[in-house]
Amino acid sequence: MAYKKNFVSIIIPYYNYSQYIDQCLESILKQKYKKFEVIIVDDHSNLEEHHKLLEIKAKYWKKMDVSLYWNMENLGLTLTRNKGIENSKGEFILFLDPDDNIHEDYLLKTTKTLKQNPEIGFAYVNTRYFGSEHRVFSQPKYNFYRLINAGNFISYCSLIRRKAFMESGGFNLENWSYLEDYELWIRLSKNGWYGKLVPEVLFNYYVHEDSAIHSGFTAEAQKLFYAYFIKKYPELYPEQLQLEANKILKDVPENFMSLSKSENERWWNEWKKNH
Repeated sequence: MAYKKNFVSIIIPYYNYSQYIDQCLESILKQKYKKFEVIIVDDHSNLEEHHKLLEIKAKYWKKMDVSLYWNMENLGLTLTRNKGIENSKGEFILFLDPDDNIHEDYLLKTTKTLKQNPEIGFAYVNTRYFGSEHRVFSQPKYNFYRLINAGNFISYCSLIRRKAFMESGGFNLENWSYLEDYELWIRLSKNGWYGKLVPEVLFNYYVHEDSAIHSGFTAEAQKLFYAYFIKKYPELYPEQLQLEANKILKDVPENFMSLSKSENERWWNEWKKNH
């Protein structure tokens, strides 16, 4: 497929979120930078929710370029985003969840950053949290050493150069949806595609009461995810950290990164008692 230069593909993974997506699409419609398409991939929502999504799409299709795809089964976040990429045509890629939204200057300022810095793989911005939590996260300037050793400080909602994404192998498709954005920054960076901060609050992230930030397997199992990344990318980490990672993962199912949250929670509670 021939990709459109200076064009942005905004990919929205959707699952039973009709009550939120309208504000997300409104924020896209208000963008000052107009060279974009919106690709919504429904990850097998129930029929009522899917019909609502069809109605919402009908509301916007005359106002902007919106496409809708539907998974025949629930595939999880990583594969759903991947499907969006496969059906996109932009030089730049932006992932945006349906309950989040972006400032009207977001595309204008992030596309400018990537155009002016052809060696940069992705541009990220500061984040405002809203919903059950209200604060601003001023994200630090990019530093690869900090990224791999101190954990993620980059929002998933970052503008990515398609060439960088493809050359780095894109998402790890074995990762169902556990810090998949953090792993993507690692994959991009280890292939020489670094990030650059646009130091403005241009992304609004909705925090739910039951958000992964607060509770559940995703929040509690952080050390397992980081151990997995150390084991997956040993060339980036010293031998001592690799040994520690192997110890942490010793009694963990080998395929746990490919399992859904509900599948992982079946063994997780027992594992916690013994570790």
